[in-house]
Amino acid sequence: MRSFKFALLVSALFGLSTISLPAQAVWTEPKIPIASYALNIVDTLFNTGQVVSRLEGAKPAAKAGENPIPVLCKKYGVAPCDNPELLYSGTFLLPTCTAEIRDWCVEGLALSQSGLRVEAQYIRAVESEFLPADPSVDMPPGASTTLWNVPGFKNSSGETTYATYVMISGHKAKNSKFAINNFRAMVIPYELRTGNVYERAFTEMTTTPNGQSIVSIRGSHPDCVWTETAKCGAIVDFAPGVRAELSLRLGNNVTGWMMGRLEQPEISVTPISTSQNRLVIKAAPATIPKFYASVPKSSANETVTAWVKKTANPGTDPNVMNVLANNYPIDALIAFAPVVNDMAVATISTWSVNSVDSGMGSRCLNDSTRLLGLVTTNALIYQGNAPGFTDGALDYKVAGVHFNPDKSEFSGQYNLTMRSDVARCLYGFSNAPLQATVTVTYGGGEAKIATQNMTESDGWLKLNAAGFTFSAPTIRVKLSQPKVEPAVAPAPTAQPVASAPVVSNPAPAASPKATTITCVKGKTIKKVSGVSPKCPTGFKKK
Repeated sequence: MRSFKFALLVSALFGLSTISLPAQAVWTEPKIPIASYALNIVDTLFNTGQVVSRLEGAKPAAKAGENPIPVLCKKYGVAPCDNPELLYSGTFLLPTCTAEIRDWCVEGLALSQSGLRVEAQYIRAVESEFLPADPSVDMPPGASTTLWNVPGFKNSSGETTYATYVMISGHKAKNSKFAINNFRAMVIPYELRTGNVYERAFTEMTTTPNGQSIVSIRGSHPDCVWTETAKCGAIVDFAPGVRAELSLRLGNNVTGWMMGRLEQPEISVTPISTSQNRLVIKAAPATIPKFYASVPKSSANETVTAWVKKTANPGTDPNVMNVLANNYPIDALIAFAPVVNDMAVATISTWSVNSVDSGMGSRCLNDSTRLLGLVTTNALIYQGNAPGFTDGALDYKVAGVHFNPDKSEFSGQYNLTMRSDVARCLYGFSNAPLQATVTVTYGGGEAKIATQNMTESDGWLKLNAAGFTFSAPTIRVKLSQPKVEPAVAPAPTAQPVASAPVVSNPAPAASPKATTITCVKGKTIKKVSGVSPKCPTGFKKK
């Protein structure tokens, strides 16, 4: 696995190019000998997580040092959840919008391909208990996964069925309202399967072996986006070239940044009331590498054994180590990538978006009053928050294996969509056009240019970069503006007196067009785009 540094000096949304390698919908973990070390990198943006809505309250512990005692709620304000002293937390799967449910709901789904757009037909909601909303404390409704039919848009199973999973989670402290701390939305193709192994998902109170009471969820299945008694919505793949459009009504307290597994995303946010926004996300699903590697403990090298020893709980000798992709587990990847020759075991297609923490380094990135931007990438692992602002650039770390399962080179993609005024806030720029530079510099001295495209419209900056290869690049986004010299007015000259007035209609001046130049400094290559682009200091125009 080669290490390199990837610098993107650009302006804002990064789009993706579609990967032609066939993806699969579900990857099944293999069984390995107990005397082995295995690393499984789990992509949280592919997992639905909570499969049913849940609300629980926590009673204060009876004694210092004891855990709070949870209670399972059927409805807020009804016993045992009518105690204002409790700390409440909940996960709410949003229902479809109706005449009765106008807030916190799914407005609709549409699919498109090659210029054809078809709106989905609502089938039904998955069987589940319903948690009614309580506007007095800003609590959204809790329903279940919603099922749709899109005529003419067959998924990989040949069916035209799709599920939308939209989840909001939050908590409520004493004498306060619900504070939203997470948002996730997924569009998942499925086919119906039947069998006695499937059961309806539900929540229940259980007791752990040490006597602690907890709220647990039962009934989910790893191959299913939803389950009911003897039924499963088995996860399958999108057909190639399909884009999904999801329209949601969300509270305007869903703010900050989002991270997605999407290609060529487009987003729009429109206020529809004093408390609700309409959020529309249009994108193709992203194809993500799946990493799993195992090695017999007897033949594990020092790098693997050192990582396991550092990571495992003291006194344990684990078999399979699960790590989260959004925690940027670069040490784990470095240790285990050579075991599988720096190669993915599969590629998985997913359409998913999730709220993330704001970036650090500038107040411009921490505005909590509105949605600021969306970051998407097909990288195996990534940092689980928005880009940070360091030394005049937006930095974002990603990493991955070098090869696809068929041994072809994996092509990296990165997108960034940002509000135009946030970008200008970072740099103190005017409303004049912006320009972008893309540089990819490898540790071995090689240089490779990523394809790029930048646009600005409707208050959003959008830039896409693709075609870079992996190990562990740092993606840098930096904006600049060309200096525009003021025009010098010509000196007045005497004019002859005409016998009759002459009317002249000069052709309007052409608008300045952005161009791209290539700049070289040793083995480092940069592309600079914009109006009258110039090479940075030390670089020469190629």
